[in-house]
Amino acid sequence: MQLYRYSYHLEAKERERTHKPGSPVLSLIPRPPPKGRPDTNMIRHFTALCKTLFKQLSDQHILERSIEDYNHHGAKCPNCGAVGNLSPHGGYTRYLVCMKKALTASVQVSLRRFKCNSCKVTHSLIPDTLIPYSQYSLRYMLYAIISYYDRKTSVSELCQHLGIAVSTLYAWKNRLIDHTELLLGLVTAQQESSVSYLQWLVNSNDLSEVLHRFFWRWGFSFMQRRSMSTARSHPT
Repeated sequence: MQLYRYSYHLEAKERERTHKPGSPVLSLIPRPPPKGRPDTNMIRHFTALCKTLFKQLSDQHILERSIEDYNHHGAKCPNCGAVGNLSPHGGYTRYLVCMKKALTASVQVSLRRFKCNSCKVTHSLIPDTLIPYSQYSLRYMLYAIISYYDRKTSVSELCQHLGIAVSTLYAWKNRLIDHTELLLGLVTAQQESSVSYLQWLVNSNDLSEVLHRFFWRWGFSFMQRRSMSTARSHPT
């Protein structure tokens, strides 16, 4: 049994790393910026994620609607701060692992790019349902963590169902704990468990507001893989 679990762990990690046609790979996504630097090559678009939307629409539909609703006229360039200078500059496609009718699905999504006519920097539009530089949607990550706490099977069986490695699930869980601490403060976070806050978050109508506040405060996105030392040194 232990040999099987170890073998499955290696296979799951290999699936996450291997670039195969049709697999959810971020080959078209630029590398994350060096630690400590703000990422000015993306526009984080915070819409109105809420419990109602999660019940009615798939991640793919939420993303598509968010992109359609984005108005670049009067928007601020995240690099130079110029207002009203963004122009459409093509786009690209990528694969996204998400929830679709309560099931895991890998779908192809189209994202848009904008170029600032002032500083000439090109930015990708990243709606709040996406985690920058991750092949998994925000809801998928949160669903996986909630499933971990509510599981009635072993962690190995849960990860096999989700199609991820056990180490990936534990990394997400630990990241949630760290980011909850950043959101609530150390004292409050110790009084309120991360899972209880997570359950409140996904069942509230304030999700986008919380995500926006986190990004503005710390300079990277909630559940994005970044170092805690970077977060603590980010200016407010």
